[in-house]
Amino acid sequence: LLILTCNSGSSINLGGSVFLSNSPFEPGRPVNLTNSVTINPGSGAIIFNSLSTITGALQSLTLTASTITLAANVGSDSARLQALNCTGASQVNLGTTQIFVNGGFSVSAQTALNGSTTITTTNTPISFFGAITGAQPLTLNAGTSTISFTGDVGTTATRLSSLSLSGSQVSLNGSNLYITGGFASATPLTLTGSNSINTTNTAISFNGSSTINGAGTLILDPGSSGSNTVAFNAAVGGTTPLASLTVSRGTTLTQSGSIQTTGAISLTSTN
Repeated sequence: LLILTCNSGSSINLGGSVFLSNSPFEPGRPVNLTNSVTINPGSGAIIFNSLSTITGALQSLTLTASTITLAANVGSDSARLQALNCTGASQVNLGTTQIFVNGGFSVSAQTALNGSTTITTTNTPISFFGAITGAQPLTLNAGTSTISFTGDVGTTATRLSSLSLSGSQVSLNGSNLYITGGFASATPLTLTGSNSINTTNTAISFNGSSTINGAGTLILDPGSSGSNTVAFNAAVGGTTPLASLTVSRGTTLTQSGSIQTTGAISLTSTN
């Protein structure tokens, strides 16, 4: 096919794979998967706009394109896709969307948030191997499985408005998190490489379950004013000592557990 664009009408039932000759795939309406499907438009983009919800309980969807846009819900809490694979992309755009899959969710490209995004898996990993950008809220629910970041989340100029993480473990692998809202961790954190968590004058806290381990470095910066507190309510480096720990500023620093590193510890507060 040279082009497939659908702009009006009812939903599309898709039971077979779609291969296009370097033209965009943009259905413009809801898509219901009746089988496992691959969509590959060659050098064209894949665009599921705000009208293009994707349904199909226990079906797998593989999207292969240089640019992939998901701006509507994928699956539902009661009828999750089996798997969603985004491959070959240089950028994945996520609009105001909720994504529900049984299998893990993994993106190797840069991810741009254009609206509030929630990703939920059925006790399977959520992994981002590229940077995440966009001044939007991001919620990740991995059940009893893991969440990992290998690129930066937000930037100093454009921070995520909020970041909520739920899983058995969160891994930072050379990642810098920039968030306007506070960062409250209820999940164990593991570190490799150089990492930082930065908020805009809002609290950074690790509750009693949120131990921090790993031979990486960690810098915490809650901003210079406002509710810029830092609280450790579990051990830091108790299993695997950190390479170093720095709390660069904050009005109040609370420590309830031990802190162990193989290098420097710098804890700064204005109180």
